[in-house]
Amino acid sequence: MGRAGIAGLLILLLAAGCGAAATSTPTATPASAATPAITPEPTETPLALVREPVAGLLKNQVAYAGVTYALTDAFVSNEDPRDYAEDVASPEPSESFYAYLVLSGNNTTQHRPDLDAGIYSLLLADGKAIEPRDLFGRGEAFVAPAAGAAADGFLAFEVDPDVELAGASLRIGKTPDRPASLFLTTAQPAPDYPVVLTVSGEARGIGVTNGGQLVYTLLGGGLFIDNPLEFPNYDTGARANQDELFLVLDIRIFMESGRLEGTFKDQFRLIVNGAPREPWNSPQGNSIGPGAAVDTQVGWLIPASAREVILQVGDPAEDPGTIPITLPGT
Repeated sequence: MGRAGIAGLLILLLAAGCGAAATSTPTATPASAATPAITPEPTETPLALVREPVAGLLKNQVAYAGVTYALTDAFVSNEDPRDYAEDVASPEPSESFYAYLVLSGNNTTQHRPDLDAGIYSLLLADGKAIEPRDLFGRGEAFVAPAAGAAADGFLAFEVDPDVELAGASLRIGKTPDRPASLFLTTAQPAPDYPVVLTVSGEARGIGVTNGGQLVYTLLGGGLFIDNPLEFPNYDTGARANQDELFLVLDIRIFMESGRLEGTFKDQFRLIVNGAPREPWNSPQGNSIGPGAAVDTQVGWLIPASAREVILQVGDPAEDPGTIPITLPGT
């Protein structure tokens, strides 16, 4: 083949190659996978320790069963009561809120009362009652101090963070005992009791054990809701029930003849609604002989509704003497 033929053949081959390239389907490039949207994790706001004082707090006090309770501070906080009881330097905030009442108790009697934290509840102005958090004795030294002693402590009540404590009170006592109320933000009302009785009278009687001639003079007395006598009495307790009162009479016994020794409980009865009642205490007195006298206190539990009672003295089988007593209404 000559040069001209070879050149023509090359031209044909080149043209065919170009056509094939023009008509070939290009290889598709795979599309890259879509990147999913990333949702950021919510950021939790760390709990902060809160302590809000009770607005308008009044440092009131009230007596119950021989102990005078005084409110020294009150606030709402999310501090755990266990940390507060242990006085933790840097307590961690909790998710619960508590109304804290800081209290002192002053025992004015000569015995320790049988009381525990179960006698307390926080009474809100809307009537809702809240029991205190059980701390198994921690912070409760104020509840029942030793005889003649004082102690401090606190109570914690779980509440809503926005609790309203205006008009709230600490209720002390459980049924059937007569309760007391310690008010947080309102003036503490004057107590209804004790009531001093202006009573007097004189009667003669025969000694129960020795037949001696005695003169009994009523010197005075009082009505109480707390046992006022300086020794424990397990029959009556330290607090009167809702429908009862302690009646204590001051009586002088004068021995005209004979001799009287020991306690004088059997010398007295109180006629209430026609029925005689023995004293709940054992009046103490020294041995007395002719021409001597001794003063003693005699106590009864009586219905709070009683208005007329009769003190009966001497041997009930030997023409006992009587002294009528009129009690005030409340």
